[in-house]
Amino acid sequence: MKAMILNQTGKIETNPLKMEDVDVPKPSRTQVLVKIISCGVCGSELQMIEGRWQKYGSPPKLPLIPGHEIIGRVCAFGESVKTFKIGQLVGLQYLWDSCGKCTFCLSGNENMCSNSSV
Repeated sequence: MKAMILNQTGKIETNPLKMEDVDVPKPSRTQVLVKIISCGVCGSELQMIEGRWQKYGSPPKLPLIPGHEIIGRVCAFGESVKTFKIGQLVGLQYLWDSCGKCTFCLSGNENMCSNSSV
């Protein structure tokens, strides 16, 4: 598959993102593989791409494929996945986990949870 890869941070004007061929990942037993239809790159990623967040540990390691505002279709999943179907349209966000108990989580604003994982 083709992907825009960040091998080293740099000003966006220097074209730090390079299109490369990469292997299609195989989902583990609990993962879902999504064929991306569209992926946004927002201001937070621009900060990371340009290296402004390195002192905070972002990006954690290179190379990486940026992008976290994603829509696509499920194309494969691991044997433990029961809630998705091949071809199902899905949207993805950057958030890995949140506490589910705080005011933010209970009001649908998990992205503001101070106990979230990205």
